Amino acid sequence: MDIRATRRETSRTQECAVMREIGLGCSKDLADAIKMHERAAARGHGQACYRLGGFYDDGVGVERDPEQALRWYERGRELGDPNATGCCASASK
Repeated sequence: MDIRATRRETSRTQECAVMREIGLGCSKDLADAIKMHERAAARGHGQACYRLGGFYDDGVGVERDPEQALRWYERGRELGDPNATGCCASASK
């Protein structure tokens, strides 16, 4: 699979994860959404990292873990997600 196809597949995975997370066009399933976000994050998707940080920050679908949240936010920031940048500062407090 070439790089463009991999990026498209990663973006589709992330879009489906958000849909599962909020129940848009399908049943809401946080456990499945988290797995899909993790897959997209492993492939370098910044928004997936940001959303995973939010799950760990708030304890939604996973046990609350501020350190893990900060790691995800920082990874999202490294990958260029603008939302993660602000979260890095607030999560480190």
